[in-house]
Amino acid sequence: MSTINYMQNQPLLVGHDRALFDAMPVAAIIDHNGIVVDVNRAWLEFGAQNNARTSGIGFNYFDVCESAKDECAQIAFDIAQGLRQVLSGESTQFDYEYPCHSPTQERWFNVRITPMMIEEARYALVMHQDVTRWKQTESALAESEMRYRLLAENVRDVISRHDIEGRFLYVSASCRAVLGYEPAELVGHDVHEFLHPEDRDNVWTEDDIATPITYRMRHADGHYVWMQTTMRPLSDPTTGKVCEMICVSRDITEQKRAEDALRQAHDELERRVEERTAELRDANEEVRRFAYIVSHDLRAPLINIQGFVSELRASLASVQDVLSVALPHLSDEQRQQLQTALDEDIPEAFDFIQSAVGRMDHFINAILKLSRLGRRELHIETIDLEELIESVLKSLAHQIVERNATIYLGELPTIRADRTAMEQILGNILNNAVLYLDPNRPGEIEVCIEQNERETIFRIKDNGVGIAEENKHKVFEPFRRAGNTNVPGEGMGLSYVQTLIRRHGGRIWFESKYGEGTEFIFTIKNNLTEDGYEL
Repeated sequence: MSTINYMQNQPLLVGHDRALFDAMPVAAIIDHNGIVVDVNRAWLEFGAQNNARTSGIGFNYFDVCESAKDECAQIAFDIAQGLRQVLSGESTQFDYEYPCHSPTQERWFNVRITPMMIEEARYALVMHQDVTRWKQTESALAESEMRYRLLAENVRDVISRHDIEGRFLYVSASCRAVLGYEPAELVGHDVHEFLHPEDRDNVWTEDDIATPITYRMRHADGHYVWMQTTMRPLSDPTTGKVCEMICVSRDITEQKRAEDALRQAHDELERRVEERTAELRDANEEVRRFAYIVSHDLRAPLINIQGFVSELRASLASVQDVLSVALPHLSDEQRQQLQTALDEDIPEAFDFIQSAVGRMDHFINAILKLSRLGRRELHIETIDLEELIESVLKSLAHQIVERNATIYLGELPTIRADRTAMEQILGNILNNAVLYLDPNRPGEIEVCIEQNERETIFRIKDNGVGIAEENKHKVFEPFRRAGNTNVPGEGMGLSYVQTLIRRHGGRIWFESKYGEGTEFIFTIKNNLTEDGYEL
């Protein structure tokens, strides 16, 4: 069969039919013998782009199909069979998708063959359409869907889709492990059917879209599982209205149990702390009351002793006057013994008694002072520490000069505390720092203060004699001296300091190396109320 050149033959379609034909994708009209009797503009352009030798009118479509080789042979055979079925009337339409890759890119085409009658003769309209972009989109969608399903089917969280009424449209396979249901058992059901009765009116509302929601959902075996769900709306692109919800739900039952256990433990701890605090407060009050009563009761006998000693001294003077008349009548030995008793032994005994009474009175005063410090109402006010510390140092100016000491002050902030208490605290610590400086070297005292959100930290460091290891346990004990006993004092200063610091919600400690110096560190709370309690 000879090939008829397109330029030597007229196209089959003309006029309006021609215009419609040229508007189609790559298309040709083939007669019952397989001869191409007409092609449209797209067919010619495709043939020119791909250097096809048989791109015009007159060639035999069946011959071209039969000459195909390699991977194209099966494709060509299938298309030829479809063309024969349409031309013979066995089929009214044949569709076939096939790859047609070029050296530079992958391409897919779809061929559609339909019968057409022209002047009572049966022809076949063959259209080849490039579906590469659609195929790529389809492939991308399939890959995306595969990844989505792979993710949805393998994650522990339950992924679900719901309509706006809350009905399940899709549920991932993880619902088996979390809720005990097969996905098919949930699809089509309203999520509210599975919610705990107390949660049905409170969750899965429009207000829940923005934030994760926590609720209880019924397990297949009847018990309830705590779930936390994050929702994301899907909107209809044409109306903009929300049409579906994508939900990711997680089983937080163990987390809720842990939270409940922690909350119960916290409540129990708070209760115990309150009970213990009340017990300690009562115990402290009893100790203060006991100290006050004991001190008061001890002072009365001391006053009596002091009074009787005075009376005895007066009586002794009367006795001496009477005995002065009798002395000449006594022997020398008797006179000497009596004189010694009256002039030395008895007055010396009176002096010892008065000295002991004086020391006991100092001790009682110290106990009373300590008791009052624990009971005195604090007056919290704003204090300029620079002004307060300078005032304290001014009162120690003479001792500082005597000890050849230099005072280094860091940045001094303002604080909220009881002014009288702070004067006593800083006065005692700075006084001790000066008193216990080493006389063999120039004294140095450094004051540093730091603040954080909760407390103010004071550091007062000296290069004095330091505290020996065996004496460190005595530092805060009442009536105990941890350093040079020749330094004046009753051993109560740091006991007072410790009590006042505790009243301010703080603590005190020290670091010391014998022969090198000591650093006292103490804190006070920042958030104290006017009555001295922490906010």
